[in-house]
Amino acid sequence: MTPYDVLTAARELLSKGWTQGAYARSATGIVDCYSTEAISFCLWGAVRRVAGDNHASRSAALAAVAAQLPEPYLSGVNGKPQLVAWHDQGDRTQADILALIDRAIASLP
Repeated sequence: MTPYDVLTAARELLSKGWTQGAYARSATGIVDCYSTEAISFCLWGAVRRVAGDNHASRSAALAAVAAQLPEPYLSGVNGKPQLVAWHDQGDRTQADILALIDRAIASLP
């Protein structure tokens, strides 16, 4: 699975249901992102759900997304991008998340 495949599939999940503060949620609360009851996902949880145990694809997809973060999140802490901090900021919207993924997809070779 390529980073493109991971991000396009994660985008599809996120377009149907997005959350903050948890990898995934069901109709009744927080669940594991691999749960069949999950109906909404955070960006990280959607990528994990799609990539599964394919750590290389997951890492490459998340790196492509992180590279699209605005400052100061891109520089982050000790030079590490702060994707979760950006994602879970109170005024963040589903549209913001989808736009970030779209920029990441467009940046892929």
